[in-house]
Amino acid sequence: MKFRTEILIKKEFEINYDNSILGLGSCFVENIGQKLQEGKFKTRINPFGILYHPAAVSQGIHRLLEEKKYEEKDIFFDGELWHSWMHHGSFSSRNKNDCLEKINTSFSQGISYLSQSETIIVTLGTAFAYELKKEKKVVANCHKINQNLFTKKRWEIDDIVDIMSSWISKMKNKKIILTVSPVRHVRDGILENQKSKSILLLATEKLCQKFDFVFYFPSYEIVMDELRDYRFYNSDLIHPNKIAIDFIWEKFRQNYFSEKAKNNYSEVLKIVQGFQHKILHKGTSSHISFMKFQIKKAELMMEKLPVDFNAEINFLKSELKSFS
Repeated sequence: MKFRTEILIKKEFEINYDNSILGLGSCFVENIGQKLQEGKFKTRINPFGILYHPAAVSQGIHRLLEEKKYEEKDIFFDGELWHSWMHHGSFSSRNKNDCLEKINTSFSQGISYLSQSETIIVTLGTAFAYELKKEKKVVANCHKINQNLFTKKRWEIDDIVDIMSSWISKMKNKKIILTVSPVRHVRDGILENQKSKSILLLATEKLCQKFDFVFYFPSYEIVMDELRDYRFYNSDLIHPNKIAIDFIWEKFRQNYFSEKAKNNYSEVLKIVQGFQHKILHKGTSSHISFMKFQIKKAELMMEKLPVDFNAEINFLKSELKSFS
């Protein structure tokens, strides 16, 4: 007897440890990105911070392609902070130079990953965009500034297909995974959120039909139809909880990882968990032996795969030195 509707996913290509991955979009891509980073895949997530609308994602990617760094004219001061219309509030700062430094450091990493990546993951959050009335420009973040400065507009299917195609057409040597965030934008209203998600779903379908290197991962459908219960949400009843994220990650991993990557991931994760192990009695002979064993395992794994355990190894070596 079946108690849930299982979402079947067609396997269309594989991800391995020699792949570089760039993720952009809503907070949901950060959930998947964190899992990839935990597994030591070469991954960079959201060099502009969280982006919800297809236009914001597209503007960001075009800027990366242009390799045009941000200058003072690209930021503005409001409410004691310097902000960028293209960036999440985590890049804002009381100091102008600090703001630009954070923006351009992340931007440089984004340029590198866009150039090197074989796979790009994009999660779209909403079809509603906020446009600056004066500049006729879509912003990635309103930064809680006076809403009278913005026009709220719901983009239609063809608008989204056009602006996403403007950069996807330049990525023929990459694999692109599109997904729609299962996080509901209830501030737009329940009905309006449903319309918005429907537009995104139809737009991603058109993009997959238009480009043979663009694929769809059904994270929205997994939460809405396969899990389909508030016990899989956080207390805000909007964001999927850890159980839901782990379930979706397992679907993603099983679908996209090659068999070799699956086996390697399990081995890497054991080493990661070893580094995270809480030691009750530090400096004992068993603790010192454990640290030496962890360092050896990590060094061997770095010889086998393009993974980076240097930070963890250096930390344990400094610990060993303190106990000598």
